[in-house]
Amino acid sequence: MNGEEELTYEQESAFDLFLHLKAPWLRLKCGCTDVDEMIHGGIIRGELTELVGSISVGKTQMCLSLTASMLLDSEMDSYDVLYIDTNGSFRSTRLLNMLMARRHNIEGAAKLLSRVVVARVYGEHDLKKVLIAAEKCGKEFALIIIDSIGAALAETAVTYLEGGKEIQEDIIVRLHRLAHSLGCAVVSTNHLVYWNDCPAPSLGRKWNSAVHSRFLMAKLPESYYIQLIRSTRYEVV
Repeated sequence: MNGEEELTYEQESAFDLFLHLKAPWLRLKCGCTDVDEMIHGGIIRGELTELVGSISVGKTQMCLSLTASMLLDSEMDSYDVLYIDTNGSFRSTRLLNMLMARRHNIEGAAKLLSRVVVARVYGEHDLKKVLIAAEKCGKEFALIIIDSIGAALAETAVTYLEGGKEIQEDIIVRLHRLAHSLGCAVVSTNHLVYWNDCPAPSLGRKWNSAVHSRFLMAKLPESYYIQLIRSTRYEVV
């Protein structure tokens, strides 16, 4: 073309533009500067993020920290949190202590706790009911936590070829729809399974490809470790 290089363009949505501009309202911080840097500035709203790791590596603690940070953000005071607990790990006292540790008195912390809707589920059918209710209830959720998706959908991995796949697909569609329609961050926790001695997130390929970002969490002798292992936005190293 007359000796000139041909120009190429990448299509970018308004959502992508705001992310590149690091718009603060698009990310939910966990409250720890070092961890927020590791997770590229915070959990992205409008997307599905998963925390995966063995037991006792801090996945629930991270979920509670995200919840506390969102509740304490003055610009988010019109939003609520939906905390879906599948294994009895949610303790309001733990969250209350977090809020009080971040310079809040007990009365103020208790008021913030009233914005957390806790749903206890025991399987895929319970989870589906909660997600349907979340779509219809009219609440403005900025954060939906599922702790843990591996427990809630465990049966679908066993019956994957006998209906489990379709159940997973239905749950995935509902989670994506909630993330998009509410502009909320959906955060799930998951455990590791081993195939040929190699660790992988539970539930199989269908679920594993459904999340936008996945972070591996591990416990070291004197600290904790977190690493991005899947992303539709960032290079995984």
